[in-house]
Amino acid sequence: MAEPKKRTTGAHVLVQNLLAQGVRRVFCIPGAKIDRIVEVLRETPDIELVLCRNEMTAGFMAAGAHARAPACGRSHPAQQLGRAPRPGHGRARSEWRCHGRRTGRAGVVLVTSGPGVTNLVTAAATANCEGDPVVMLGGNAPIAQRYKKTHQGLDNAAILKPVTKFTAEVPSADTISEVVANAFRAAETVGRPGAAFVSLPQDVMVGPAKMRVLGRSHHAGGAHPANVELAARLINGAKSPVLLLGMFASAPAAAAELQRLLLLFAMPVVTTFQDPIEYDCDLWNGDGRDRTIIHIDTSAAELDNCYTPAVELTGSIAASVSQLLPYLERRSLLDASLRNELREARADLIAAVKAHARDDRVPVHPLRLVSDLQSVFDGPDGERIKLFLDMGSHHIWNARYLAVHQPRQMLISNGQQTMGVSLPWAMSAALDARDPGSTVHHAWSAAGDARLPSLTGGLDTGERFVSLSGDGGFLFCAHELETAVRMGLNLTHIVWVDGSLNMVKIQQEKKYGQSFCVDLGSIDYVQFAESFGAVGFHVTKADEFLPALKRSFSIPLPVVISVEVDYSQNGELFKDVIDPERFH
Repeated sequence: MAEPKKRTTGAHVLVQNLLAQGVRRVFCIPGAKIDRIVEVLRETPDIELVLCRNEMTAGFMAAGAHARAPACGRSHPAQQLGRAPRPGHGRARSEWRCHGRRTGRAGVVLVTSGPGVTNLVTAAATANCEGDPVVMLGGNAPIAQRYKKTHQGLDNAAILKPVTKFTAEVPSADTISEVVANAFRAAETVGRPGAAFVSLPQDVMVGPAKMRVLGRSHHAGGAHPANVELAARLINGAKSPVLLLGMFASAPAAAAELQRLLLLFAMPVVTTFQDPIEYDCDLWNGDGRDRTIIHIDTSAAELDNCYTPAVELTGSIAASVSQLLPYLERRSLLDASLRNELREARADLIAAVKAHARDDRVPVHPLRLVSDLQSVFDGPDGERIKLFLDMGSHHIWNARYLAVHQPRQMLISNGQQTMGVSLPWAMSAALDARDPGSTVHHAWSAAGDARLPSLTGGLDTGERFVSLSGDGGFLFCAHELETAVRMGLNLTHIVWVDGSLNMVKIQQEKKYGQSFCVDLGSIDYVQFAESFGAVGFHVTKADEFLPALKRSFSIPLPVVISVEVDYSQNGELFKDVIDPERFH
């Protein structure tokens, strides 16, 4: 007797539309309101379902950060002088395939109703503020129960709308494909990337539906030719042009075109991690001077008293810069005083790190740890190391003094300055890197066992993923160590321990002359890691850190390295701050 044909439900339509958008992995915390979707995903071998321990950190993984970085980390000196970086550096590795911020393709997180959805708010706000493409799917009570006091019934769309680019609830089975396609389009291709949220009522997901599938939308091209020519005339006529690179300049394609631009038309380069979010325009353009601004971005400028562009090149940054090149005159950095000033600034940064290269104090000076990390990035396998920073004093030390050599090799949250992002980001990258011959948003092998390595740890691609947090930020995400162990991920998490919320402490002391409500208790990080099945090392001497880090790369498990750090000189980080009252 033939088996009865399975009924097509809204959940089937949803999953087929995810496949059409190129989704190959979904981060999830299941629940009753989405159990039909999870069941369909179980029957869908082309999508891997990753069970996480908290919706917020699942959202971080989906956003993939996954990098807040200048075009090549802290700008390479060759870039500052308008020359090409040394061979093998400043380029994106095509093998490092992933979703979220790192590629511009949206990652996906699926959560249940009620607190499952509310727990997404921080992850959505972080992704949306920092331009990370992510599509968030949340279950909800049946539509007929929407205006009743019922179990986990919330107005999901109203909750997520303030922190997303696009928010919608699927009102009927006929609109599933339309809502999903528009969510991915908003997250990925319409202006600045960001977060999109789709609310999925239970009755729509379990009810009958007709299969309708919409494909991907195309990414934007470059700027209008007339605007490109005008921008080129302004640049060619500028006496002292300066190139300000924000976070989207660090996309590999954009970084490659910007390097070509600097080889042709040399000028000083200033890199930031967060554009105006981090460096408000009135801090660098509020002195009343009539500076000509050329705005090159995926979206139009937000006009400000101190930021009114003469011309805007909107669309793909890489395409717009490429369009500019034929119109630019060749120029070298002729001003000797400016060249010397840039070299001296660079030399000061290098000298500060070298001064602590053999510093053996305990607790360890931050620049000793930066020096050791620098030796890894400058080593023969340095291009295979990816660093994910959390929020805290540690990220300032590394952002200022650690030089990396590829686009988005060092990743930072600096818009919302969210604590707890670094470990989930590293996990997301490690998941993507291990897939044999394919990965998220790429077609999987037709071989029947193609998913097996992904579920058992995958093949060693040689990539090494290092996340770093303070002891405050670590416990915002430490529960995901269990997920990392269960998924067989090879990554290293470093904890800089000082027993306080140090970045808050510094700001309190600067503003009020004392600190309050910032001191933390102690943790045995080795035992903590081992309780999850991970490996733990505690560094008690400065000379132990680098060997422990290198050893962690050969351990096929998550490794936690804790090191006591001396933050007594953190005041040096803020000595040149323009306005202490605007500390972030």
